[in-house]
Amino acid sequence: MKKLKAFWAAFVSLCLILSTMVGLGLNAGAEGEMTADIIDIDYSTGSAANKITEAGKPALVETSGNTAKIQPDMVMGREVAAFDSNSGYGYTLPKETIDLIAKNGYTVELMFKVTDGTKAFVFGDMYGNNGFGLDVNSDGGHGAIYYQKNKQNDNYRQAWYNEASDKFALNKWIHAVLTCNTQTQRTEMYINGVLYDYSSQNTSAYELSFPSDGDQVLYIGGNSNHGNFGEGMRGSVAYFKMYSKAASAADAEALAKAASENGAIADIFCADYSDGSTAQQVAGAAALIDNSDSTVKLEKDETLNRKVASFDGASGLGYKMTEADYAKMQNGYTFEAMIKLNELPATTNQYGSSIIGCMDKGSGFGLMGTYQNSMHYQFGKKAADGNYRQLWLKGSEATPVETAKWMHVMVTYDGGTYYYYVNGEQNDYVTPGEFGYLTGDASVLYVGGKPDENGAFSEGMKGSVSYVKIYSKAFTAEQVKALSDNANKATPADVVTGPSTENYYGIKFEGDFDSDNVVINFAAMSDIHIKATESNHDTYFVNYLKKAKELAGGSDKLAAVLVAGDLGDAAPLKEYPRIKQFLDANLDPAKTAFLPAIGNHDAYFDGAFSGRNSFRDILGNFVYQNPVEGNTAEQITRGNYHTVINGIHFISVYGIDGNHDATDLKWLDGELKKAEKDTPNMPIVVYSHVQPKDTVIDDEDDLTESRWYSTTIGPIIEKYSNVVYFAGHSHATPDIWRNGGYVSVGTGCGEKDMMFVQI
Repeated sequence: MKKLKAFWAAFVSLCLILSTMVGLGLNAGAEGEMTADIIDIDYSTGSAANKITEAGKPALVETSGNTAKIQPDMVMGREVAAFDSNSGYGYTLPKETIDLIAKNGYTVELMFKVTDGTKAFVFGDMYGNNGFGLDVNSDGGHGAIYYQKNKQNDNYRQAWYNEASDKFALNKWIHAVLTCNTQTQRTEMYINGVLYDYSSQNTSAYELSFPSDGDQVLYIGGNSNHGNFGEGMRGSVAYFKMYSKAASAADAEALAKAASENGAIADIFCADYSDGSTAQQVAGAAALIDNSDSTVKLEKDETLNRKVASFDGASGLGYKMTEADYAKMQNGYTFEAMIKLNELPATTNQYGSSIIGCMDKGSGFGLMGTYQNSMHYQFGKKAADGNYRQLWLKGSEATPVETAKWMHVMVTYDGGTYYYYVNGEQNDYVTPGEFGYLTGDASVLYVGGKPDENGAFSEGMKGSVSYVKIYSKAFTAEQVKALSDNANKATPADVVTGPSTENYYGIKFEGDFDSDNVVINFAAMSDIHIKATESNHDTYFVNYLKKAKELAGGSDKLAAVLVAGDLGDAAPLKEYPRIKQFLDANLDPAKTAFLPAIGNHDAYFDGAFSGRNSFRDILGNFVYQNPVEGNTAEQITRGNYHTVINGIHFISVYGIDGNHDATDLKWLDGELKKAEKDTPNMPIVVYSHVQPKDTVIDDEDDLTESRWYSTTIGPIIEKYSNVVYFAGHSHATPDIWRNGGYVSVGTGCGEKDMMFVQI
């Protein structure tokens, strides 16, 4: 038996699953009227610091961002800040800054993308029903919500961004301008220069409301809760700017236009295989042809430390080009790719073996491997009688191409001359005249091969491609060099950190966890809110069950799943049959105990007592199967259940809103005495819906409302120093509290949080 001291370290090692341009001459914003004077952060510089260093302006919290990475992004063509949901960059918001934006209003401008569908914050300083921020995958099916609290309203002012699918697009870079105008009393959200939503106050007074406990911290990559990171995103931010004035519609449009014109986001074709997808990202442009990738693999490259598309010569990725694509290329375009050949091109074809191309019989364009084992770019010249114009590697037809080496290839056409660059160095140029291209069914851009006269795959390469991009503009030599440097940078290895050794209050946990002698694995969560009809809550719950089994090392090793209340939402008799289906499909009751506590949403609705009876009557053999001796049916029906799993006592006590009832606490006190006597050196897990007052953080609710905490349970459980108490209710940021006695754990919310616990 391990010592209790070791458990505290074990406990804080719980795994929280959160359902994570200057170099190019590419300035993020307009240089006219809008000049960032509060925050100006450009992660392409390799630094997360605010470039505005005046006194009273935000400054980077040096200890923040411990698992964030500044890494190359292929779509942006520059380095960006990448977040894994576990940490973000924090920036102080001094009183001088708060006073300035409260008086003048403000604008936030940023470029960001999200890589998974979990609800999370892109940035924020929001807690205690105060502050501002932007979240994604939001409640109510909203893609994103911009929040700003003012003192004249109990709720946040909100602006919503909904896409047609009501689901936020993943792996898609978005330019956002968020404005708060204290004169017009409006908050506005512009996406890619277009006004999507606004909120107005229309009151005689309009005062912005921010958290009031001293200097604030704004987190990028998550939200700030009393200056502590939480609710982190998985995704990236390229830059972040803040202005001490509210942008007009014209300003927002100008900022978006400048970001587009000065940026390196391709507008004709963009396939970045590092995101794990073979689809190309430019809306309405060349679409991936079904089944064109039968033997293509997306796998991690050790040199670049990111996924690439690997080709074996037997198939390639085909994308159907359109007349609209070619129309954008007529007056100038740029082709860019990152490639590696494992073998020299094996062909005797006079035109060569296609690496990336959309070409046939003297028309089209592409990067080719030649029968002389070289690599050139060729393109059809309009009315050229079936002949291609060619750009040679090192300017020579016979220069051999290197194998097993990554090459950044860029061909830029300014409307008059083609320039051929390899790894940032110009190799050749030619001035040809008008560009001729394929039409109809044969107009297929193949990556990893060559289409024949029927548009079918032939003569494939053996090697890899990291990405392919086509732009409707030319680039300078300086910009080409910057893009090449970015492409050749390896993605940094993931930052690995040990378990947290202190909680929000700075209380340290001591002891060593013996991972070789785990007694029990279990998952803990709360506030799942499964509804009577299909919703995204179903996906969260099922994913948590699957992830818990994975973390445990298989279903045989997952001993329990604990839910600290609000398993359902408003109609238990309709919701629990659906929950039973999820449990049947994902858990084996003979191996994994399901331990729900009763929450207010389980008991308040659809009949005052139906929630209590539904656990037993509908969930069947998943619940209440092994009560300890003396735990009566009447007590269990009320929600007071005591069981032992792998030598660990689990005790559920009824408490759904505010204070726990004296009768239930008397029962709990008696059960804790039995458990402590039975296992004095092991933790006792107690779970209920409501937290003890003044323990874990509550950054969601008005704490003048007593329903969010219990003043009566603390005096009972503090008598037992080996109690670990799990509760939810508030939907607040997950937290762990200990004052030298028992441990209190805030389980967060089932829309974004699941804890995996080992003892």
